[in-house]
Amino acid sequence: MVALAVLVACYVLPVIAGVAVTTDSAVWSDAAGWPVIGELIGGRWLGGLLAAAGLVSMGGLFNAQLLYVSRLPYVMASDGWLPKALAKVSRSTAVPMTAIISFCAITGVFAALSFGGLAVIQSLMYAGVVMLELLALVVLRVRRPEAARNFRVPGDWAGLAYVCVAPFAVAMLLLIAVMRDWREYGWDVVVVGLVVAGGVGLFWVRRRAGVVVE
Repeated sequence: MVALAVLVACYVLPVIAGVAVTTDSAVWSDAAGWPVIGELIGGRWLGGLLAAAGLVSMGGLFNAQLLYVSRLPYVMASDGWLPKALAKVSRSTAVPMTAIISFCAITGVFAALSFGGLAVIQSLMYAGVVMLELLALVVLRVRRPEAARNFRVPGDWAGLAYVCVAPFAVAMLLLIAVMRDWREYGWDVVVVGLVVAGGVGLFWVRRRAGVVVE
């Protein structure tokens, strides 16, 4: 609970400080953002400090995400869903190097997109993932209510609704908000559609091949 409160404060307090200085949409944009807001608050030294901190933060975040995301194709390849080459690991470090290099290449392609385009892609994909996870939770509660598990959401259906309804509603609102102006994000929506279609197609192909374990 303490960690959650600190996390919320880390997001809310800087936004309050920034809004107190300016609400100009040209400043609150990917072309300006926190370095410019910091300069308005404390001068060029604070703007430069925020820019440097942003670079370090994004570098650390990229490395962390690259390391954990690369394990997804590694596990899928080990289970026969993706080419076996992605399941190869380094003999000296036990790291799936092929998977990491593949994701570096994918990242390089997406880095050519605009910040706004990446935000749209991330929002749509993450909202979809959250909705699928919550639906899977409900389906498992219906189909396998007595299955062994390390943790069970307490409170029966009322507890499950408490856990699922709010995040599902937020994810749905996010999808509606983005898709309402989908023409502004044409190519970004196309990218999301291709990824989703590829995932669904792979699922049905592999399921027909008998890979999915019931």
